[in-house]
Amino acid sequence: MKRFISIVVVLWTVTYFAGCDGGGEVATPNARIVSILDNGGGVRFEWDPVDGADGYRVYVDGVMQYEGENTYFEWTKVAKEIKVVAYAGDKESFPKTFDFTPVISEIKIYPLSDPDTTHPSGFYFDASTGEAKEKSAKYPEECDYILDDVHFAELTLTGPQGLQPPFNNENNTVSDLTNADFDSSNCAVAPGGYYNYTAVGTNNTMYLWITDDTAWDDKDHFAKIYFPSSPDPDGGYTVKIAYQLQGGLRWLKTK
Repeated sequence: MKRFISIVVVLWTVTYFAGCDGGGEVATPNARIVSILDNGGGVRFEWDPVDGADGYRVYVDGVMQYEGENTYFEWTKVAKEIKVVAYAGDKESFPKTFDFTPVISEIKIYPLSDPDTTHPSGFYFDASTGEAKEKSAKYPEECDYILDDVHFAELTLTGPQGLQPPFNNENNTVSDLTNADFDSSNCAVAPGGYYNYTAVGTNNTMYLWITDDTAWDDKDHFAKIYFPSSPDPDGGYTVKIAYQLQGGLRWLKTK
């Protein structure tokens, strides 16, 4: 009797772990991003053939958008997540997942004219995490943007080249107002629609292009910033910012 129970346990263990493999007989494709398309409007993926696979499927935000034998895939619509799997019969591999969800930060910045010099009038992005961080405009060389009402007649968001002399050697720029809310503004405009500075519109969103030079490449980054309908009681603005960690990509889908 003990011998029979042991055999059952072994068989159950083999069956259980085979079931947990989720079709693990099929290897996960080694999909990778090989290029950013359309000045940041899309992505091309490629992968090597998978032994034993009948083909491949690509899911975009949970919806299958491709099934076939190609070992590449291009997508030029905004997305938060793309998964690539191999399949054989009714089994799928574990997915190779690409997460394009932007990093969202909320910070508080003050107009440059604010008399309290401890109040931050600038901010910068942490390149490793994508987080926006407040920075005093007393140190403009460390700011990616400054909320300036001193050098301009109205409240203005300016990049480094918006002032003369420039406050650092980056070329970060700002788009026109989108006339849309934060979540509806889900893809930054292409390079060519940006300026050294733009007047702030309350209850509105603008796009940010973070770059060292004036030409787009896949080392650049894009973000969007939303200004509330009115300042806080102390005169500061609590702004919401979404930053795309994938270099060169303009996708900013937050909903």
